[in-house]
Amino acid sequence: SDSLEWHSTFYPNNSMSGLRRYDAFVKTRPDMRSRSAVGGIITLVAATTAVLLFIGQITLYIMGSPTHSLQLATSHWTPMRPLNLTPLQSKILNRIGTIPLSIKVTFPHIRCNRLDLTLDGASFSGGELKKHHPGNTLEFRKPSAKELAMITKGRGGDGHIKPSNGCTVNGQMRINLVAGSLVIGMNAMAWSEVTSILTIRRIEGDEKSFQADMANFNVTHYIHHIHFGEQFPMAHQPLENRYSHVENSFGG
Repeated sequence: SDSLEWHSTFYPNNSMSGLRRYDAFVKTRPDMRSRSAVGGIITLVAATTAVLLFIGQITLYIMGSPTHSLQLATSHWTPMRPLNLTPLQSKILNRIGTIPLSIKVTFPHIRCNRLDLTLDGASFSGGELKKHHPGNTLEFRKPSAKELAMITKGRGGDGHIKPSNGCTVNGQMRINLVAGSLVIGMNAMAWSEVTSILTIRRIEGDEKSFQADMANFNVTHYIHHIHFGEQFPMAHQPLENRYSHVENSFGG
């Protein structure tokens, strides 16, 4: 009986001593530990930093941060367009996989014959836009007095801003539900005129005449609205009532 009792007490202790050899967290004896002021400072800084990071993460999670983005839906399958379509069939096909695009932008300094609109490389002045987007109502016209008043309101007078000098791009069309590129800017003829002025008039040295000519190519503009798709009530519109003023030593 004594032998059995000796094995029952010795075996657990022997097993525990074997497990201690695999302990990666070795403890120091209390009498060998020492506390210092530097260690206390490090501990306080680390603890404070951890608390502040925790509070910051909780605050960001609760409050959040709103972001504005424009996302088009994924591409939709569109059937191949037959050669001969009735007006009703063409209208139905044009609405499949497309959204409405509404544009109204006023350029107070540059004339309509010097502007162009391109959508995915299709030019309005070249006729490609009408071919690829039939039924669009885009127009380039002289701005009304009301449209020009919205530009000059609260920004001081500008003697060069007149209906005969400016242009308003206005209209609607339907565009595909895919990523694309919409550009409203000077056409090739306008760039040719600007190049001529920069290379000839600048050399002549008549600074006043040079700036007067360059003022006709100032692309300052006012975005009344550019809407993609149906509008949501109370939603913020980033491309609505936005004024972009261009001013440099060249007058445009």
